[in-house]
Amino acid sequence: MARVTEKGLIGRIGPVVYYEMNGKQYARARPMHKKKRTRAANNQAASIFGVCSGAASTAGHTLRAVLDFSFKLKSFNMLRGWLFKEYRLNHERTDWYLGQDFTPACQLNPQADLRDYLFVPVAIKSSEKGKLHLHIPAFNPVRQILHPALATSVVIRVLVMGLGLRNEKQEPFFVEQKLTVNISDPTFPCSDLHFEHEQMKPNAVAIVMVALSYYTNNKELIRDEKYLPAAIMSIGRVAVSGSEK
Repeated sequence: MARVTEKGLIGRIGPVVYYEMNGKQYARARPMHKKKRTRAANNQAASIFGVCSGAASTAGHTLRAVLDFSFKLKSFNMLRGWLFKEYRLNHERTDWYLGQDFTPACQLNPQADLRDYLFVPVAIKSSEKGKLHLHIPAFNPVRQILHPALATSVVIRVLVMGLGLRNEKQEPFFVEQKLTVNISDPTFPCSDLHFEHEQMKPNAVAIVMVALSYYTNNKELIRDEKYLPAAIMSIGRVAVSGSEK
């Protein structure tokens, strides 16, 4: 409540506070106190972000060394933010396994979207005793892979990476397989890729990525980054023995 003095109003009226300083009268907005989140909620989110940030940094350095495009800060930040969102939402689920939604979820190259280049479905068929089985059906290279004019072949790279999440007490791992496709061939036969690693244990959190690399008739890599798409296709836990996905 404000009061009238010989110097004017002193006190509060609604959201406005009147006061006198150095012989002059001033008015300011009443300070508003924001409701603070509980310490437990803050600590939990910060802890999960720290875990994901560390795992993303390790994964990013590996990808920088093996992918053909320049894996810069923007790619690091995209990976870190996406991983935090996915892990925070799903890590407590008992059915969070690889292969449930095998679509390009996180584009790693800002200059090339894998969805614009690859029109071949890739599926994780099963997982048994820490092994992953990916199936790629037969396809027509000309119709189902967009390619630059100079390209005569494309390498489909399938990368499986275990995330070194310290709270999960698991070690990172990396496995890659490649399929070389002649673009002029009328059909590329169906392929089954099997991945295993000593650290690829049931319930380990892993990501599956697909990247494309185009080559000329002289077997030279086309280094234009708009033709080097790469994306994370799936994230989840390695399924327990005998689980069919």
